[in-house]
Amino acid sequence: MKKWLICLLILALSLTPALAEEEAAAPSLTRQGLALGEGWVYYPQVEGMTDEALLQTVNDALLQALDAQGLLTRLALTMQNPTPLRADYIAFLAEDVLSVVMEVSGPVADERTTHQWRTVNIDLRTGQAIALDDLFTDAQAARAWLCDELEWELAPALSAHLRNNQLVPLPEGFGLSDSGLTLYYGIDQLCTLGDRAGTVHIRWSRLRPWLDASAEGLPGRVGALRMIALDGESPERIRQAVADGSLPGIPAVLGEKVQTCIDRYGLLIDPDLYEDGRLFQLQDGAFRDAYLLSDRLSSKWEESVVQGIRSDRLDLFGLCTGETRREAWLSLLGEPDATVTLDAERADSYRMVPGTSDYYQLGDVRLRLHADEEGVLTSIILTR
Repeated sequence: MKKWLICLLILALSLTPALAEEEAAAPSLTRQGLALGEGWVYYPQVEGMTDEALLQTVNDALLQALDAQGLLTRLALTMQNPTPLRADYIAFLAEDVLSVVMEVSGPVADERTTHQWRTVNIDLRTGQAIALDDLFTDAQAARAWLCDELEWELAPALSAHLRNNQLVPLPEGFGLSDSGLTLYYGIDQLCTLGDRAGTVHIRWSRLRPWLDASAEGLPGRVGALRMIALDGESPERIRQAVADGSLPGIPAVLGEKVQTCIDRYGLLIDPDLYEDGRLFQLQDGAFRDAYLLSDRLSSKWEESVVQGIRSDRLDLFGLCTGETRREAWLSLLGEPDATVTLDAERADSYRMVPGTSDYYQLGDVRLRLHADEEGVLTSIILTR
């Protein structure tokens, strides 16, 4: 018995450094940059990879694609400019896929104020850039569908809210996340009324026919396949996803000030009244068919907070608007905590279609799933 214990102890000690090394090898991001006066430039660098040569390749690729050094130089040259140069980023880091989107505004190239997006997507296994076509089994068919969707479905709906409205051809810039594919346009091709370069977000379920669903495929590695599959793990994934009071891909959180969101993304149209308060729709592509729900305060919104987030275009671990049927989520999520039926008059007061709403209490947030009269999911709403 003692010999066995000694052998197990030796084995455990021999594995400990390897496990520690494996944990240390998980990549993470560190924030680099500089602030001068009212301007700033921030960009990411990767750390925690054991392969030093690969790590250097990745970080060099980030610097080059974002032109971080050029922006830092420009920051110093424009310190006295009345409009500051500002560059910051958002990043999506899966286990071995990194997608970075930098937003740059101000006097980027000359004294003229502008707004632009810079994107880079990197396979951390190789250090190579990821191309849009890498997502698909039939890239030509996927691109053709995207162009048709943008030109014939989205452009007419967005035209009233854009200064420039040219969604085709596809832009070179794109970003990846588990919530979908986002296209980032140049300001001369797609521009909002707030003078921001435009974006379009395409959820993964819309691209389902062409996604590479293989074990090593890029969609699986970024979490896309989990987002569009309703299975036994969906209830826990849904609960975890909404625990912080937000919905995937919608950059707003329950409890934050509505005015903060408006300052960040711009108001698309004047807020609309509904039964319980106001619906706010913002200019960013992430808010297409998505609304912030607030109270019925007077015309001043400064103190209003986000009391709810509603999306009519969302994938939430198998809950896909326009696809998922009510019987499917009842079977998997169980009986709701409450169910309300909306007739035509009441549905109109909520700016929804007639149908049935099921309410699920998940911790301190409430998830509302609304189906139309045909039993198909049309809206996902989160409140606290």
